[in-house]
Amino acid sequence: KDRVREYQSIPFTQKEIDDVSAVMHEVSGTVGGNIIRPFQPERLWLWRCWSGTVLQQTLPSVAINMGATMLLVVWIRRLTGASWPVGLKPNASHPLIARLALFDDVWKYLMTLTTFILTFFLGEAFALWKRVYTVGRQIQGRLNDVSLMLATHAKRDEYGRYTPQAHELLESVSTNIRAFHLLLWASCSKHYSCILTEQGSLQLVHRGILTRTQVNTLANMELLPPTQWHCVLLEWIMIQLQDGFHLGALQGGAPVQLVLLEKCCELRGTFGSIGDVLAGRMPLAYTHLVQILVDSLLFCAPFALYAELGEFSIVSVGILTLFYSGLLDLSKVLLDPLDNEDYCQGSIKIDLSVLIRETNAASNRWKIGAETLPFSNGPSRS
Repeated sequence: KDRVREYQSIPFTQKEIDDVSAVMHEVSGTVGGNIIRPFQPERLWLWRCWSGTVLQQTLPSVAINMGATMLLVVWIRRLTGASWPVGLKPNASHPLIARLALFDDVWKYLMTLTTFILTFFLGEAFALWKRVYTVGRQIQGRLNDVSLMLATHAKRDEYGRYTPQAHELLESVSTNIRAFHLLLWASCSKHYSCILTEQGSLQLVHRGILTRTQVNTLANMELLPPTQWHCVLLEWIMIQLQDGFHLGALQGGAPVQLVLLEKCCELRGTFGSIGDVLAGRMPLAYTHLVQILVDSLLFCAPFALYAELGEFSIVSVGILTLFYSGLLDLSKVLLDPLDNEDYCQGSIKIDLSVLIRETNAASNRWKIGAETLPFSNGPSRS
């Protein structure tokens, strides 16, 4: 079936068209960028940061908890008759203050437990974020390996330039590498998933990322969902490599062919681990317990701190909320490295468009670099 023609007859909404166009604009080109937000080590520069920081995310909770603590302080002073001046330590002999002092002893145990578990939870979250980032770079590395080996083992004429057949193979494989990488991240990221829709398929053809025949072939695989299209692209690349050796467009024989196929299999194992890592990012019971611990600590803080700090407990609760709630929010953001849940406004997400554009550039870098040689290479021999 001519799926492209069918897609062209679909009455897409303007929002669908705009969403796909915006995403395609992000991933087009070869200009890199910052895969994560950079920082400067100067203290003053860091203090001036606001957008995309934990402070921006946590400040509303800080204000709410400080406001609630202020109301509690006013209520306690009225209830007890408050014979002590504002700003001084409350009278420990008052029955209510004495009971709050006992509650403070229990609260300190809770604080110790929460601190230990929360810091460990943050470490595990960062380890997962780092793992996904590393896998993304490893995928780039395997694709670069394939492109490098193809460029250096392509057959050449007597002038040391690629033969027409070798040049055609390099161009075709480079195009498929770019398409594979784009479809791979589209299957993992909610933001780029629109590429796998009907409108996205039309844009792939319009921008030359896939041919009309390729899109029709993929769309007609009814038993294979669009989220698996990148697997098909990898198979096409491997078949092209084998054909290149059989037709004489690639030289080096069986050893080079074996290395190339091994690189492709390594690539499959590498990108396959992304889903595994994200699927087991953190058990629900663990995250649920940490959330309850932090919320319980902050809820009890105004009652526990008043006996020791009086009115200064208002500021103390704000500071505790900032750091404890901030650490928990930071952990949650790190557990969503691809920003699929859009939590905390994507402050620490991995910018996949940078990875994609860098791979676009790398897919041609090696081919262009070895196209003209400054020395006599002689005719290629298979």
